Amino acid sequence: MHIGGQINLLSAQLYTDVTMSMKDLDLTIVNPYSGHFTGYKIDKGKLSVDVSYKVEQRQLAAQQHFVVDDLQLGDRVESPDAVHLPLKIAVALLKDRNA
Repeated sequence: MHIGGQINLLSAQLYTDVTMSMKDLDLTIVNPYSGHFTGYKIDKGKLSVDVSYKVEQRQLAAQQHFVVDDLQLGDRVESPDAVHLPLKIAVALLKDRNA
């Protein structure tokens, strides 16, 4: 993981230039959240993120790049807050068939 950038909060013209990068974050660590909000545990998967935010002259320029690799949903979890969507079908449709 890498987070870097510059922030100038004391200037009359707010300036921020922040970047963040994470590679191959194991998604099984978010099982308490995935179970509660999606209704499924995560058996396998990795997340890579590259984001950049820049505020200059009161204008925001943002770039985000998220890649989820080999996501596999696991057991169903009963939760009153879980979404009622066909998530296993959605994950299957979004998989790269050439990988």
